[in-house]
Amino acid sequence: MTIANEREDAYIWINDEASATVWIPGADAGDDPIAGALAQLELPRNRLGNGFQVQPQEVAEGLITLPSDFELQRYIRKGYELRLAVRVVPRGYYSKDFPYEDDPEIGIDNAYGNTYLSPHFSRSVVRLTYGP
Repeated sequence: MTIANEREDAYIWINDEASATVWIPGADAGDDPIAGALAQLELPRNRLGNGFQVQPQEVAEGLITLPSDFELQRYIRKGYELRLAVRVVPRGYYSKDFPYEDDPEIGIDNAYGNTYLSPHFSRSVVRLTYGP
């Protein structure tokens, strides 16, 4: 998977937890997801504290690992849509000594991506983007 920071003016800090939800294709915000789970995000070359940093106009490559009990094969057989979201803090900087924690004072946003599941979908094509 890739995460693209499409901003021209700021680096972003990205949390290492991602939200994964499964939807019927074409579902909108008024519908409920079929399933959901927290997944682990790993961007090996971009580690910063308990997350990752991506510079302006940069693309980072990594992995999202779903929990072992997430029924991905069943969702693939049914042709559902997988939607991913990860917390983003523009100009965020967190370290071992100053780790990220949820705080209403911090301006957070999300990077989003989705892919339609089928027996032939490529697990490497999911792209999350964050832009202006």
